[in-house]
Amino acid sequence: MTRGPTRHSSAPTAPPLSPLSPLSQPHSKRGTADVATDVIEAPRPPAPRDIALNVHAAMYSVQPDAQAAAARDYLDENATFADPIVIAATSDSVKTAFMGNKLAFALVEPKITSVTEGTDDAGNHVVAVDADIAYTLRLLPIKLTVRTLSKFVIDSGSNRVVFHEDIWSVADLMEQIPIVGTLYSSLARPFASSMTSMLVAMLLPKQAVPPSTSSANGSGASV
Repeated sequence: MTRGPTRHSSAPTAPPLSPLSPLSQPHSKRGTADVATDVIEAPRPPAPRDIALNVHAAMYSVQPDAQAAAARDYLDENATFADPIVIAATSDSVKTAFMGNKLAFALVEPKITSVTEGTDDAGNHVVAVDADIAYTLRLLPIKLTVRTLSKFVIDSGSNRVVFHEDIWSVADLMEQIPIVGTLYSSLARPFASSMTSMLVAMLLPKQAVPPSTSSANGSGASV
């Protein structure tokens, strides 16, 4: 059998790309013009609300490391803390005041109910955190829950806490302690009231009480 001539396609087949071909490799180098136009964004500072909540979570705990880190990262060097029984100036003093939690309490559990934001007259940020904070005493099986309003003033320039104030009721705290609460309500508070009245009577001169207008007119009226 005689075979006919073999026909070849007129369109040549492109050879496979070599592994080293620049067309098969991604660009590994960028031009200097592209690099020059890159902009590295600086990390954004935390929002005042986040600062207040981070400080609140760290301070109302029994974790000294977290309290020290919060003081370092968020408190101004001259920050002040105040509550009904304590006042502390400088960030180190504030940190030390809260580190005492570990000595007195086995557990501190804050439960935040609301967060309010605003500004003061100087333009600083003000964040108020309303929370029920439960303190479990270390030596006694007693759990005290104190409603606490924490106000944080955050400097608008440095973005650090310059003032932290806790507002809570001493009476609410005392009345939750067995025996002590009863004595406080039935004896201490009435005694304090009596002493105040006694001091006022001793130190302030008695004031003459002028007669009322109606009685003066009645006694001096002529027929």
